Amino acid sequence: MIDASLLLCTPIASKFETASDSHGRRGTISPMSDSTAEAQALGPQTPFKAAGRQLVDKPMAEIVRCLDGVRAGNDVEAVHDLRVATRRLRAVLSVLQPAFPGKPLKRFEKNIADLTDHLGDARDTDVFIEFLDKQIAEADVARAYEKVGLEAFRDSLKQIRAEQQVDLDRALTHIDEVKLAAQADAIFAAGGDA
Repeated sequence: MIDASLLLCTPIASKFETASDSHGRRGTISPMSDSTAEAQALGPQTPFKAAGRQLVDKPMAEIVRCLDGVRAGNDVEAVHDLRVATRRLRAVLSVLQPAFPGKPLKRFEKNIADLTDHLGDARDTDVFIEFLDKQIAEADVARAYEKVGLEAFRDSLKQIRAEQQVDLDRALTHIDEVKLAAQADAIFAAGGDA
């Protein structure tokens, strides 16, 4: 039997959580409810299939949370958060690969990898546009010619970003809460009894 705790990147959750005092200051410790602690705790006795599903569900929930902002095309933080979530999901899937051979995991991993690639391109362009916006705002009057050049470059990047959004929207057609759940169900139905 594979030790499910080896899959964790962070320590196993304790039965305590940080709470706020009456003034809103963080730092006091209070016990979690038993059901919350059990849902979060993974340990050596957790069956591999259950641990794998729990580890897959966390980044999938983050992916679903970010989808609307990314589809809107104007939320750079949603693009960043979705990219991080897809990278985390891919890391979990790579660990699960030996126990879940076959097409369902490979197909799911390919869809997520394609999405991650599109998100990477969009994120890089967003960061560059933000950098240029900052440079434009800081350009002084004595160097107005630089400001004009930076604005033209930024505008060309915005056009590229609009084209990237079309590609990203196409990649997102494979991604929604129902489709993600169905793909994960297919993975866990196909294996993981190691």
